[in-house]
Amino acid sequence: QETGDKSKRAWNKSNMFSLTNSKAPFVHYQCDCNREFVAEELYFCLTCNKAQCRFCLLEEIDTYFCRQCLENMPSSEAQAYKNRCSRCFQCPFCFNIVSCMLTVDKNKKIYYFSCQYCHWDSRTVEMFAESLDELFALNSNHRGMGGKNRENGQQNEVDQIIRDYQDDLNEVSKSVKSAQRLKRKSISLFLPSMRRSEKRSKWGLNDLERDMVKKEKQMEESKELKKKPIREEDPDSDMDEPKSPEKSSSKTLSLAEEVAAMENLSDICSLEQRFSNLETNPTTTNKLYPIPIKLLTKRSRRCRTCKKYVVKPESSVVANQPFKMNNLMIQYVPKVRIRTFEGILPAELQSSTTVGPGSIVLALYNPTQSECKVKLTPAKHIDVGNNVVLGFESIEVTLGAFDTILEENLILGDHDDGEKYKDDPKIVASREGHVLAIYVPMSVVDYEMEAQFALLLEVTFKRVDEERSTSLPVVINLGCLAPQKPKK
Repeated sequence: QETGDKSKRAWNKSNMFSLTNSKAPFVHYQCDCNREFVAEELYFCLTCNKAQCRFCLLEEIDTYFCRQCLENMPSSEAQAYKNRCSRCFQCPFCFNIVSCMLTVDKNKKIYYFSCQYCHWDSRTVEMFAESLDELFALNSNHRGMGGKNRENGQQNEVDQIIRDYQDDLNEVSKSVKSAQRLKRKSISLFLPSMRRSEKRSKWGLNDLERDMVKKEKQMEESKELKKKPIREEDPDSDMDEPKSPEKSSSKTLSLAEEVAAMENLSDICSLEQRFSNLETNPTTTNKLYPIPIKLLTKRSRRCRTCKKYVVKPESSVVANQPFKMNNLMIQYVPKVRIRTFEGILPAELQSSTTVGPGSIVLALYNPTQSECKVKLTPAKHIDVGNNVVLGFESIEVTLGAFDTILEENLILGDHDDGEKYKDDPKIVASREGHVLAIYVPMSVVDYEMEAQFALLLEVTFKRVDEERSTSLPVVINLGCLAPQKPKK
């Protein structure tokens, strides 16, 4: 008996319930797009009365702001500065925030950037100025920000490719528009020339379609796209000529020889430093410049069906309330949690005090300030396997309203609902204010496989004296219920 108790305690400790996505047991809510999420990740549209995930909502960028200076930036200015702040910078070595320092040299004020962590300053790369605005402009011009282009061969080449494709796209759109314009005109333009010897009775609709197709082909052939070369090639260059093995072997060095030829490896830029300075792409540390901080965004979300806002943030970064509207699903739909599933465990893992043998206990939490009616039915349209057999057709219960004062009484143990709702003891395990625990009869076929099943949660609640109803599937995974073998 003692060994059995020890094995049960070890099993319960190793399979403790946790709110994670990867480890069972867990409770997921399924969206209309067949993706599964935890309750905190879903939103609720009050117009459509439907729970939606972030993939089913339209996302719009409201404002750009800097996380350092907390300054809002319009979209045009953010685009000009490549979605980076124009007054806050990071150290190119340790990526901490740099400070603007002032010193006096030869009776002149000099401003420069300095890192208080690694003691790097911008004077090592000759970046200093007599005013802060000039210093900021100097770094922005160096990176081609603020609408000022910097001489960069790679960037110029990419810009040239984009311009070529844009020109070709404009010509294609012009040809399509002209073809549509001709189609809208009178069909007399496509009529063949009628000779006196020809009879009108021999010409019909098939001839009209054939002539229209022929005219369209002639128009497409007459408008050839201008293909601009991306890069001017030197006809005298011998890049395509095969090199002799003697020449190639004389210039090739092994990795050990290349490392030995380097004087100081600490002067070589790391990959992170090079990726953060793509405008200059430096190879040595003496060419690193301060990095502008990336801007963050405040985004709103709309419902795709009714186009109403589901999430609307405040425009101000320092506002006390971060959202004007934030309709999360957990504010309207009861949250389902697994309280215990000891009743369906194998016989050797059950105890004499097992609650509800042959069933699990689910806890429902009502977030609304009104009574909520919940109906649970098996969701047979969701494929979760056949390892779990549910022993009920439907369960209908009523949840109490959520109340802050009542919550304090529940913590102190001064509240008891009694027989207010006339609960069936075969269905309701316990009731505490807005929390209701119910039995879900079920059985597991194979304990070596995951015990997973799906329920359809139908909810009816009141909001501002208006009754609303919604439904969504709930997927519950209890994991593998077989007793774990002790590790040797």
